[in-house]
Amino acid sequence: MKLVKLSLAAAIAASTLVSSASAVALEEAIKDVDLSGMAFVRYQNADRSGYIADGNWWKFKSVLTLKTKIDDNFFMLAGFQYGVEKEMSSSGTNNGYDVIGAASTNNGDTFKVTQALLGYNIGGTTVMVGRYKLGTFFTDDMLGTGVKVVNTDIQGLTLAALWADALENDGDVLDGKSGATRVAIRNAMGRDVLSHNLYGVAAIGAYDPLSFQIWYASLQDVANLFAVEAGLDFAISDDVKFGLTGQYAFTDMDGDIKEKVPGAADSKFAAGKAEFGAFGFDASAGYVYYKAKDNGVSLSSLDDNGEFISAGQVLVPDSGASSYHAYAGKNDYWFVTAGYKIPGTGLSFGAEYVDGKFNGGTADEFKAKEIVGRIGYKYNKKLNFTSWYSHIDYEPEAMVDDKTFRVQAQYKF
Repeated sequence: MKLVKLSLAAAIAASTLVSSASAVALEEAIKDVDLSGMAFVRYQNADRSGYIADGNWWKFKSVLTLKTKIDDNFFMLAGFQYGVEKEMSSSGTNNGYDVIGAASTNNGDTFKVTQALLGYNIGGTTVMVGRYKLGTFFTDDMLGTGVKVVNTDIQGLTLAALWADALENDGDVLDGKSGATRVAIRNAMGRDVLSHNLYGVAAIGAYDPLSFQIWYASLQDVANLFAVEAGLDFAISDDVKFGLTGQYAFTDMDGDIKEKVPGAADSKFAAGKAEFGAFGFDASAGYVYYKAKDNGVSLSSLDDNGEFISAGQVLVPDSGASSYHAYAGKNDYWFVTAGYKIPGTGLSFGAEYVDGKFNGGTADEFKAKEIVGRIGYKYNKKLNFTSWYSHIDYEPEAMVDDKTFRVQAQYKF
């Protein structure tokens, strides 16, 4: 047998020919790939009684999602997120925070895989296995690893079920990564709430003019949550629309939690909202009520405010003890909004007023009012600019008022 020695250049050329034989043209490789995502840059200035967002605060976030069709039944989905978050505190200290609010070891820059799953379609059923966005009524952008099944065989009705055992360590769960409620549960149970399995089922329907959602979720050994939403939408004409939405929810805290965590209690939530729009004008009015039994501590959502009706921009549910993912005692607020979009310009203006009271789980009752002003500019379908200013006035006057200003530019593709 004769051995053939190749020079370095010849070896590279030969390997290139071999790889080229099985190479796929770029156009062919990406023809079944759907690309979507968004990016935004945000500036915020806040004086919010010592909250983590107090001071001057910058945030950049970008999300990219790729969905690849393998054949008629299988697909793969991958999502990536990059964020930079910086805060200059009121004391003048420059701090770095990651995209979920905790101190970052890399000075505020974070990169993570948000979704990585294999999907299978058969008829009207889709099964997804891997890392995915939970997408429940009780969560906002929280991620989990497990299985999710969605069925749409019945016209107008979507049925869903999910299980996840590796939940994202999101700073909006309960009252934050190191919040008192979350720490108390961790100490009582010997592990963090996100180390528990999450189960959920749902029925979501749309039969014009009626729409509804019925949800049940169980965070194992922590809480069982139930929520129902019903809405009516009427299009009187192309320019005049009217809608009504009502929500009710309750939370049953686990027996061990109520026994081992002081103050842990069941809770209930109720809210309603009426909306009207005509010829560029829009208005809404609503009411939000949520209460932990016996002035205890409870929750209605698992992550941020989920899909619950909110009031104002900061007061409900962003401000500490009033947040839907950890609150104490009784909270009730009513709100009104008004806005106008100038035809043909992309400019919009709006205002909101919130008035309510809460007791924070104490014998004392506090009052709060929030006024919000908003200005927006929609450059095109993809690029949008928004800004708002919020002022919260608390009673008694000994409590410090909250003032927050934010401006943001966001691009979606």
